[in-house]
Amino acid sequence: MQSLPPFLFLFFFFFLLLLSSFLSPSLSSHESDDIEFWCSNTPHPEPCRYYLGRNPYLGAPKDKAQFYKLSLRLALDLTLRAQSHLKRSGPACRRSPEKTAWLDCWKLYANTVLQLNRTLAPPPGAGCTAFDYQTWLSAALTNLQTCPKGFRDTRASAELIGPVVRYNVSDLVSNCLAINRPAAADADRGRFSSWTTFGTRRLLQLSAAADVVVAEDGSGNFRTIKEALDAASKRMQSTRGSKFVIHIKAGVYNEYLQVVSSLSNIVMVGDGIGKTIITGSRSVANGYTTLSSATFSVFGDGFVASGITMSRRVKWPGYHVVRRPSIMRPFTVGRFIAGGSWIPSTGVPFNPSL
Repeated sequence: MQSLPPFLFLFFFFFLLLLSSFLSPSLSSHESDDIEFWCSNTPHPEPCRYYLGRNPYLGAPKDKAQFYKLSLRLALDLTLRAQSHLKRSGPACRRSPEKTAWLDCWKLYANTVLQLNRTLAPPPGAGCTAFDYQTWLSAALTNLQTCPKGFRDTRASAELIGPVVRYNVSDLVSNCLAINRPAAADADRGRFSSWTTFGTRRLLQLSAAADVVVAEDGSGNFRTIKEALDAASKRMQSTRGSKFVIHIKAGVYNEYLQVVSSLSNIVMVGDGIGKTIITGSRSVANGYTTLSSATFSVFGDGFVASGITMSRRVKWPGYHVVRRPSIMRPFTVGRFIAGGSWIPSTGVPFNPSL
């Protein structure tokens, strides 16, 4: 039997090699299939496919836990990019309302970076659970959705915030919330959440343990809550990590308060719902953004409050009842904080839509 000529042997060899390349899937197509599978199970598959497919350094997820980590890293990476873009757009804000909206966004994105970082790398020894991660991710999502609203409130040019919003970070964080959906509801259905330590519960129940007392009639250490928070800030410079308890006596406190990121473990105890009242009258109609109009906002870790009414029914100029579903729908629990992806696991009853 005659052997094949050398050139025919080489021809058949390369033909078989080429054929095998078509019949067997390559590594890249295998990774693409994995990304498609995982992303198709998220609330926002399109940005998931787009960004994961264009970030080869992340690799293809092998299981749900790895997919969750990759999604978090991707959300953080894009948040940092959006924040960088936001920084460059600052000088373009010329009107005072635009500058206020821009500053709000800068604070909100900085806090979002903090929330995503702590979700990716929880504090060692803190015993964090999936519920903690959901809380941090929910805060991040609320930040991201509050930012552009401030620009809409001030009727600023869409060119100022449009490039930042186009990173779709909100969709990616919503995906993380859905992936991290806890398997079981919190076992503690009592008055306090399970993450509230026994010591904190006692502090909330015993106002006598307060570090300072606020009373509008002058019978306490301070007349305003703002003064008490300033005192807490000074105290925490020397006693970082310890709780600072503020007892707020019955009264109406017309103040605008913010527990900043550097103020951690603040505990506020009022004299009861409807007795200790913190109220304000700022609104978008009066020229404020959504964030700057808040009567009370919290960025610091470990904040707990009890026995306080944070606001009254608003009556300021510009307030009106909204009856159009198209206006109300973006602010429902399901849309605004992606409640459908995580609230069911807590056992708290809610309505995701109108």
